[in-house]
This record gives sequence, C-alpha cells and structure tokens, in this order.
Amino acid sequence: MTSEDFDPKQFALLADFSEEDCEALSELLEPQKLARGRKLFREGGQSEGLVLLASGAVEVSARRSERPVQRGAGAVFGALAMLTVGAREATASTIEPCEVWRLPREGWRRLVEDAPRTACRLAEAIMADAAGMIREALDAFDERGPAAGRE
Repeated sequence: MTSEDFDPKQFALLADFSEEDCEALSELLEPQKLARGRKLFREGGQSEGLVLLASGAVEVSARRSERPVQRGAGAVFGALAMLTVGAREATASTIEPCEVWRLPREGWRRLVEDAPRTACRLAEAIMADAAGMIREALDAFDERGPAAGRE
C-alpha cells in the first residue's frame, strides 16, 4: 500500500475533499495490513489518532454495550481523537484481513502546520459527523416516548 493507493472517496468523512486536500492528507497517512484476529485498538488505551478502514471488516465492542457491531470498508474510527486527547471508548478487532490507513496525532499536527486549509476541512468534516451522531442519539431518545426521561 502506498499513498497512490489511497482512495479518499470510499470514506464518507472525506467525500467533499478536493484533489489538493486528498493529496495533502494522503502524504501523512500510514498504511497497515492486519491479519484476522488482530486488535486494531483497545478500549481504555490511549487514542493515537484517526483510522480509516480501506478493506476488510472489524468487530467493535465496548464494556458499556451488550452487543458488538461490525464495520466494513469505509468505516472511520478515532475521528474525534484528532481534536481531543483521551482513552479509546471501544475495542476493535479484525474479523477478516484488513487494510487501514492511520493518521497519527503527529500527522494531524503536521497537517495543521503544512496544509491548514485541509486540516480545517478535516476538522469541519469530523465535527459534522459528530453532530450527526448526536442527532441520531437524540432521535433514538425521543422514540422512547415523552415519559421516558421524566420518571
């Protein structure tokens, strides 16, 4: 895997990136191939940055959730970790061989310095994605009915 192999259009988070933005980002991404049964990251571990799942599938589990979920190619993990520092909220394990692109926190800092327009567009995309997740959670809360939160 080389930066020429990177296809940003497979990731919804990067769908609106220009060719110039994609080039600036791809230069900082670190490719990694993982065999089935490997940990992509562990709950409670320090978040090292953004992970883009290019191929394969992973199972994501967390202590606070009863059911793990599966994510396939195009999934993005750790987007908020680019903007904050903290522990991972879940564990992701490969359930088939995977290829990922990682943008470590140091890469993010370099992007901010070398390509601030691209960094700003990435931050905007991350925040738009986070806002969408919050809206979904609020909608799910509302679906439980008006009395759900008042007892």
